[in-house]
Amino acid sequence: MSERSSSRSGLKTSAKLARARRDLHNFMNERCGLVNRTNPCRCVKKTRGFMQAGYVDPGSLLFAREHLEQVREVVRTKAEALTTLDAQCSEVFRQHAFYPPRDLVPALRQLLAGPSCSLWLSLGATFWVIPG
Repeated sequence: MSERSSSRSGLKTSAKLARARRDLHNFMNERCGLVNRTNPCRCVKKTRGFMQAGYVDPGSLLFAREHLEQVREVVRTKAEALTTLDAQCSEVFRQHAFYPPRDLVPALRQLLAGPSCSLWLSLGATFWVIPG
């Protein structure tokens, strides 16, 4: 991938993330009582199963501390695994042979000097005539 297309795809991804953040913020700001205190709290309706499982503290309607710590540990472990995998993949590609590019100029000159190219160019000339 070229540097230009890479930067374009990075900009597209960045724009999508910004749009997703804005949409999520707007949704939460309009509906969630934890984000905007003027909204009614709907946690009890939406999180009954999470409360029964112990993920949400019914007293404060926030995630229970022990689950936050577990999430942090999982994230750390997954991030370390991805970093290790990324390093391993990089090493595999670094071990590949590097082949210098072939000099294509002689082959192109031979192709252009050949009868097929001459015929094609003479036929093509009739198609490229611009009416005056």
